[in-house]
Amino acid sequence: MTPSSSARHRLVVVVIGVLTMMSVAGTASAQTHAARGHARHTAHHKHHRHHGHAHHAPHARRGHHEHARRHAHADHAAHARHAARHGGLPPMHTWHRDVARAFAGLPGYLQSRAASGERLAIVLGIDNVALATRYDWPRAVPPTLRLVRRARALGYAVFFVTGRSERNARSLAGPLRRAGFAFEGICGRAHGLRIAGGKLRCRQSLTARGYTITANISTHHQAYVGGYYERAVRLPSYGGRLS
Repeated sequence: MTPSSSARHRLVVVVIGVLTMMSVAGTASAQTHAARGHARHTAHHKHHRHHGHAHHAPHARRGHHEHARRHAHADHAAHARHAARHGGLPPMHTWHRDVARAFAGLPGYLQSRAASGERLAIVLGIDNVALATRYDWPRAVPPTLRLVRRARALGYAVFFVTGRSERNARSLAGPLRRAGFAFEGICGRAHGLRIAGGKLRCRQSLTARGYTITANISTHHQAYVGGYYERAVRLPSYGGRLS
């Protein structure tokens, strides 16, 4: 090998050594950078997870309060709609309770009269007396239905006496039976008569047929004009709004 060739050989060896060292250093730097990036990502994820829970609880509380507020608003709106729909009348369960209170003492009276052997009857209205015309047409008014069933069990005849016209009254036989009422007849207001006169005519007719009317049940004050009954039972009308 000539001196010049030997020099070139040593130069090549040096260059290869330098390149090898640079490659190793680059690989180590890349690995270090990757490790640092992974550490930063892990730390950021832990921070986010920790603070995410810290902020979630107040958000959940706000959501709960908002739900409660909306529920309260919905209840208020429902009560307002009820009042508007029923003209300021109380809720139906309150009405049922008041009807039951109006009947207090009547079952005992009917039972005591049943022993007389007379031909006994009770008369009652239809609208808001037997059927929930204003609240839940054409369902029965539960306290009234119970009373009628009790009266029939004691042997009483049951007649509905209404201020509706005779033709209109006859059309209510089906709804009354479907609501659970058993009865002997329906008497409506004859043409040309007012409510008081029409109901009085019905009671006079029943009395002429041999019935003793022990109870006259209605919401309307005109149902009691003229007599021909023993006991008046006035159901709640709330100032005439349910008559």
